[in-house]
Amino acid sequence: MKRLFVISLAVMVCFAMPLLAQEDKKEMAAGDMDMTPPTPLTEDEYCSTRVGEWKGWSESPMGKVEQTETVEMALNGQFLLFKSQDTAGWQGMGVMTINPETGEFMGGWADSFRGIYEGTGKRDGNVLTMKWTGYQGTYEAVETMIGDDTISTTWSFTDPAGNTTEGKGELKRVKKMTSK
Repeated sequence: MKRLFVISLAVMVCFAMPLLAQEDKKEMAAGDMDMTPPTPLTEDEYCSTRVGEWKGWSESPMGKVEQTETVEMALNGQFLLFKSQDTAGWQGMGVMTINPETGEFMGGWADSFRGIYEGTGKRDGNVLTMKWTGYQGTYEAVETMIGDDTISTTWSFTDPAGNTTEGKGELKRVKKMTSK
């Protein structure tokens, strides 16, 4: 009789375990079903103002160059997509968004010097401060929006040996684009 009880208990456990596991999966799937995306960046005044075509200059100890930049909304308004170039031949592309949990800006950048950078930053009113880190060093940029059509930038780049280069620039809007 004791043996029959143990066998019955073992059979019940064998049947119950998969059923319990299915319930856990259903609960997990139900919890994962909320796939509502964060509020689009079009709702953020700074991000929506940043969208457009820009032209200006950048100056460092290496000289002064003309610069152009195009900023578009991407992926249903969840990211800003940057394309930038200057008259010295440098080109760069990047994406940036706002972390919905922390409110910090975050992004990635790649350029024609094979630089790949990961960045985070904060906005205080019309000033965005970003810190970018990559194998070539660290880069800090402070971007100030002056009205809707001018951006003033100061930056500092420190290479792995500790050498620092600083520069500044200004961009003016040449074409306003819609924030999609």
